Amino acid sequence: MYPTNKQYPNLRILTLTDEADVKRLLLLLSGECFQDGLIKLENDSYLDRQKPKLRLPASLIADLILPRNIRSLGVQSVIIESDYVDRDSNVAYAWLYARAFRDYPRRTVRLHFFRKQLTSYDELLNEEDLQKFYVGYCVLSPILPGNIWRTVLPPPKSDSSRFFVPAQSKFSVNLSGAQLCAMGTAFIQQDGRVAACTNAAAWMSTIILAKQSGFDMSIHSLGEITQLATKYSLPPFGSGAQPGLTVQQFLWALHEMSYEPLYHEIWDPEVATEIIYNYVESGIPPILIIFLPGPGGFHAVTAVGHTYDPFANTTMQINRGIRSASAWCPFFLIHDDQIGPYIELRIGPVKPQSKGKPSIEVDITDSLLSQSREKITK
Repeated sequence: MYPTNKQYPNLRILTLTDEADVKRLLLLLSGECFQDGLIKLENDSYLDRQKPKLRLPASLIADLILPRNIRSLGVQSVIIESDYVDRDSNVAYAWLYARAFRDYPRRTVRLHFFRKQLTSYDELLNEEDLQKFYVGYCVLSPILPGNIWRTVLPPPKSDSSRFFVPAQSKFSVNLSGAQLCAMGTAFIQQDGRVAACTNAAAWMSTIILAKQSGFDMSIHSLGEITQLATKYSLPPFGSGAQPGLTVQQFLWALHEMSYEPLYHEIWDPEVATEIIYNYVESGIPPILIIFLPGPGGFHAVTAVGHTYDPFANTTMQINRGIRSASAWCPFFLIHDDQIGPYIELRIGPVKPQSKGKPSIEVDITDSLLSQSREKITK
């Protein structure tokens, strides 16, 4: 890790060819290096004592970044930006944490990823060169358990099929005066204290729609979405014990954000696939309400793209008279705040365990999901 520079006192450079810096990055993503809002990464003896324990979605973000995975984004350097003022976390702070009977950190940490070996802080002055190698960023919450906040990254390298992400946009970044741009779809993890999965799904969908409309539509934080959803109703059921919004509250929040939501309740796998595909191809990230068996209950995710397999077997679709490009798209790409970004998900046929409804399955061959390969059933 490069030492502090007087011109950039809140920045640190990590080199991912250095094992100590890789461990520093993992500690940041795990949240274990934060103590009273401060980052403890300088002391090598501290690094020796700590063993990072990453949970999803932080572990999937790490697999996207680190070169240990064949589908990684090729990141070589990371800039740590401490004392960062993040709008989403500031709203959560004002709405909840500022009222608590203990002190919580108000500022956050933002990580910037580059496909280049940065050698000095002077490279920040070369804005054009930085943009060529800029991958994206990730905002970390310093409040334990250390959630992943606003994150913008491109899709990973595909194993065998190509990725198409129509629902993406440009996100401008100011890194100590350098004007950079990240291209991708925004991801965020729910904060169970102020929001649930429905809020995260709505945030990930509407932030793209707002960008596409030229900022004619406002961007709302997770806490603001909760306030809009419960404006004329009771707070989320359980008041923290079982946080979540009803479908009616969810639709009302979108209405209050000046959208006109369309609600589809479809049990035919082919019809559901076609509707989701049409939304995604139009650049509209649809929000999917799925059911997790067991204690999971209902869960909301956001579809942002799809895969494309030119060698897909479409004989069955052609014999049945189906003439849709979705036949060549075996999986949708979803943002799941509990697992991570760009998860490959397929709507399958009705199965006994799905109780007469379409089955929804995560691609078990996805190398990025080595730590959490599971089937999701609707």
